[in-house]
Amino acid sequence: MGEHRRKFLAAGLATLHRTGLDRLIGRWIDTAGYIFMLHRVQPECPDRPANQWGFSPNRFLSITPDFLEQVIVTLKNQDIDCISLDDACERLKKKDFRRRFACFTLDDGYRDNRDWAYPVFARHNVPFTIYVCSSFAGQRGQVWWMALEHMILGRSQLEFSWRGETRLLDCRTPQQKQLVFEQLFNWLRNMAPQEQRSCLAAIADQLSFDLPEHCARLMLDWQSLGELANDPLVTLGGHTKSHFALARLPEAQARQEIAQGLAEMHMHLGQRPQHFCFPYGDRRSAGSRDFELVRTLGLTSAVTTRKGAIPAREDLNFYALPRISLNGEFQSITYLETLLTGTPFALLNIIKSKEHINGRKI
Repeated sequence: MGEHRRKFLAAGLATLHRTGLDRLIGRWIDTAGYIFMLHRVQPECPDRPANQWGFSPNRFLSITPDFLEQVIVTLKNQDIDCISLDDACERLKKKDFRRRFACFTLDDGYRDNRDWAYPVFARHNVPFTIYVCSSFAGQRGQVWWMALEHMILGRSQLEFSWRGETRLLDCRTPQQKQLVFEQLFNWLRNMAPQEQRSCLAAIADQLSFDLPEHCARLMLDWQSLGELANDPLVTLGGHTKSHFALARLPEAQARQEIAQGLAEMHMHLGQRPQHFCFPYGDRRSAGSRDFELVRTLGLTSAVTTRKGAIPAREDLNFYALPRISLNGEFQSITYLETLLTGTPFALLNIIKSKEHINGRKI
C-alpha cells in the first residue's frame, strides 16, 4: 500500500471515530459477525538488519502478538463471540443473528502462526483457522512476494536477465529498495501464473537464491501442521496447491489447483478440509466461476479478501465471504473499533455503487 493511501485511510478511520459518525451510522447496519484475515504474527522486524528497517514492503502482512491479544480482548469486551468457522457457518445457516461473532483466519501457513499466534489464541481459548497452500507445506512452493523482498534486502544492486533482456537495478538505500520491489512486484503480479513462477525461478537462480530453502524457513511443514491440528482450537483449510490466482487460469486448471491442494492435505493430514481461501482473493483473482468451483467440490465455505463484515441476511454466498484485514500498517484498537461498526464498509460500498453507475472501473 502506498504511503499516501495509507495516511488517507488512517485519517479517514480516525475522523469517523473521533466524530462518532462510525457509531451513529453503525446503528443502522445489521452485522452478523466478522472474519478477520491475518497472515503473519511476530514481533516487529525480528530478523531485520538495523540499517534496513526502512525497507519492509510486506510489513502490512504482519501484526505483533501484543496487538493480536488486544484485538481478542476488545472483541470479548464488546460481547462478540470468538468462534470457529464451523460454528459461524452453522449460525449463519440457522439465521441465528442474536449475537455477533468473530472468526480468526490466517493465510498461507507461516511458521510464526505456530510460534507466536498459537500461544495467544490458546491463552484466550479462541479458535482459529490456518489456510494451507499444499506446496508451501511440502516445502517446495514459491512464497514469491517474500522471496522478492529477501532477494532485494541484502543487495546494493540487482542484475538479472529474462527472455534476452538484462536488468540492472540500483537498490543501495531503503528507498531505492522499495522502488525496486514495487517495480518488480507489479511486473510479476501481472504475468500469467506459470510465467511468473518461471521468471522468479530464473531470477533466483541467477542470484544464487535458494527458493525451496526460503520456503522451508518460512512455512509450516506437514508434521507441524498435523501437530497443530490435534488441538480442537485449530482448523486447517485449503488454499490451493500452488497459490495461483484462480481467475487467471482456465477452468479445468483452476479446479485442479483447488482439488489437488485438498487432496494433498487429506493425504498428509488424514482429513479433507471443509473450508477454503482464495489466493489473493481480490476481484481479479477470484470470481463467480471460482466460487462455483468451490461449491461443486463440496466445501462448506470460502473466503476472499473483499473488505467487509458478514451481513445479517438470508441471501449470503458462503463461497464468497468478505473479511476484515488485521493489517500491520493499522495496528490500532481505535481503527478496529471503527471497523466493527461496519461504517467504513458501508461507505465504501456507496462509493463503489456510484462509480459503477457512472461507468468508472473499480
